Amino acid sequence: MPKDTTPTPESTFASMGVAKPPMGTYGVPKQLVSDNSPQFVSEEFETFLLVNGIRHLKSAPYHPATNGLAERFLQSFKAALKSAKGGRSDVKQKLPNFLLAYRNAEHSTTGISPAIMFIGRQLRTRLDCIKPDLQEKVIKHQEVQMKQPFKEPRKFRDGDKVCVRDYRSKEQKWIAGIIHKKTGTLSYEIKVGPDMIWRRHIDQVISSGLQPDLQTPPEIVQPIDILNLLPSQHHCDELLYGADHYTTDSIEFYFSMVLLAIFIYLPLLDPEGSLSRLHTTINTSSFL
Repeated sequence: MPKDTTPTPESTFASMGVAKPPMGTYGVPKQLVSDNSPQFVSEEFETFLLVNGIRHLKSAPYHPATNGLAERFLQSFKAALKSAKGGRSDVKQKLPNFLLAYRNAEHSTTGISPAIMFIGRQLRTRLDCIKPDLQEKVIKHQEVQMKQPFKEPRKFRDGDKVCVRDYRSKEQKWIAGIIHKKTGTLSYEIKVGPDMIWRRHIDQVISSGLQPDLQTPPEIVQPIDILNLLPSQHHCDELLYGADHYTTDSIEFYFSMVLLAIFIYLPLLDPEGSLSRLHTTINTSSFL
């Protein structure tokens, strides 16, 4: 006697009840793949899929390999249940453990786990308790920083009198000015002279009570020119021969100027005194 394959309302509604909870959690799928069981080909189930806009794909009759992914998963699932500890009554406990391990395992084809592909992250397991949690470490550091007193950075307003760093000369490091405007969180424009506005970081600005002179440009400290400090020809003759005797064209003037330059500026040019021994070897009378 042939077996009756007419679907019963109970089996059809049971299949619909199994399909609804995942839809409520993850949404309505685009397609559903099943075999040709009576409850999947019934009119009620087809209407259910049509109303929800789900495409129904059925495998070839008596050919389970058509839906190879589902059949391969069933083989892995059955093998895991057999190898797990416990009797048959522990199936409800074995199933969540298997699913957790399976969804966290790296797939051989995609190279990533099903959990990452589905929800974008790895599922937390007991192994995570022995691994450092970077996110939790960052949160703890942020909580500690929030408990510390907040030091508000220095601020200046337009028109405040300040001193700014001057990099034009090594002698004069600071120059007075006023805040022109704020250009960033820690950047300012400072007016230091007529049509002279410098851009400085707040670390290069200090408060000052000095009144800046904005009418004249700030001067740069120039280096000393030794040639300008040499004695004149008239002054050398006056020192050597007296005020009433001048030998402006004599050769003695040039020797006297060289000697004076050596003895006056030798300590400046040779502060360590390595050349100062020349004082003891040079006989000045032989030149005059």
